Amino acid sequence: MEILYFALCFQIGVRVEEAQEGHKVPEKVLVHRNRSAQSILSRLTHPQFHVFHKRRAASMDILMLCFVVLLAAFALYRMISRWWMTPKARVRVMLWRYRVLERSGRPEQECLLQLLATRRHWKNLPHRFLAETVSRFSTKENVMRFVSVSEDFHYQRDQYPGLAAKTDLEAAMGEVACLFTRFGFQLQEQGRYKEAEFVQKLALQLKPDQYFTNLPLAANYHETGRHADALPLFERGLAQVRELGKDAGPAAPDFSPVKCLGTDTKITTLRNRYKKMYEACLKATGDSEQSTPD
Repeated sequence: MEILYFALCFQIGVRVEEAQEGHKVPEKVLVHRNRSAQSILSRLTHPQFHVFHKRRAASMDILMLCFVVLLAAFALYRMISRWWMTPKARVRVMLWRYRVLERSGRPEQECLLQLLATRRHWKNLPHRFLAETVSRFSTKENVMRFVSVSEDFHYQRDQYPGLAAKTDLEAAMGEVACLFTRFGFQLQEQGRYKEAEFVQKLALQLKPDQYFTNLPLAANYHETGRHADALPLFERGLAQVRELGKDAGPAAPDFSPVKCLGTDTKITTLRNRYKKMYEACLKATGDSEQSTPD
């Protein structure tokens, strides 16, 4: 097509030149130009030119098709990767792998440990830390939920290696529970009570004897109208607050509200806040005559 365009322009140029000069171009020049134009036209009508044009058009179609296929493949990859990385999908995959291990006749805890040993970063953690973590949860589903939340925030890569190196596993479990409680408290402050409850229940199983795992979950139950469920958690949590700081040596872990709840509120102010919630739950359940923990 470019050659045809050039030939037409060539002929038009000749006519324009003749009109502008007002006289005829010498015959020899015309003959030369006519021969050049005929040569160009003959090339346009040659079969090889049409074959070349068809090949070029076909190659462009193939290139465009490849480009469209690549775009579709990339979009499909993004869609699958997003689905694969969702917490529900992650738990489903872990359950499927667990059932495969379960068919071998191994005990539940051994299957769970073997499952963790196949996951990135988890397999590098000490066996004693993994065994202690798995033993804290009541069901295999809770273990998998714990793994899913940890992987969402890369705890197994950034936080757990340092905690797993501790010789005191109780202190290490407290630190892990502190991470989960802090996250759950942030969700609760945002009014995302269902998500907060999901995380706070995991923290409670890791460390049921700490105020920071009992009181936030109790407050969550109170805010969502489940006052009867909140009462025992309030009672345990308020009793644990009284013991906070007693007999704490220099090597005792720091489980202050700043660290575990993400708030700089003094412990006395925090205690009074939860005490009022506890009293409201007592009234809501008709147990207002019951004594309030000091």
